[in-house]
Amino acid sequence: MKRIIVTLISALGLCAMASAQDVTVSDVWLEHNVYKSTGYYNQTVKGLEVHFTLEVEDLRQQKVGVAAFFAYHDGDEYVPLRTRYNTQYRSSQDNSVCTWTEVYPKYDSTYWEDFVLFIPYSEISRALPESASMACCVNVFYDGIPMAISDMVEFEFNKN
Repeated sequence: MKRIIVTLISALGLCAMASAQDVTVSDVWLEHNVYKSTGYYNQTVKGLEVHFTLEVEDLRQQKVGVAAFFAYHDGDEYVPLRTRYNTQYRSSQDNSVCTWTEVYPKYDSTYWEDFVLFIPYSEISRALPESASMACCVNVFYDGIPMAISDMVEFEFNKN
């Protein structure tokens, strides 16, 4: 199943196994039912945190994009949705739901033991039925080029 999803992602131009010698993503896990204050509308929202370990080599002071993409767990398709939570790192034909940020590593070798991305449940659920088996993967980009992709992490999503 992971191979199907990775193939789909690569075919869509979202991520590919480029030279991963400069970037490593590992230990991805999800924290559900987290409340965060967002910059949008200055309100507290319930959502999902994506935690992972990130190591970046030889990209000191360079812009590095970090994104977590969401898909149906069987790899059939990415969630079709236009929202605040899609990204400049996607292909122009794609509407993938994701949460992302950009970082500028301070050192030649920079390590984050617990890098965290957040997405409100409302942004995931807009195109979903009442419940769905979902998956998430973390992608890291440099200069718009995919550098690393994590393993898929599966989870059950319920609108309730």
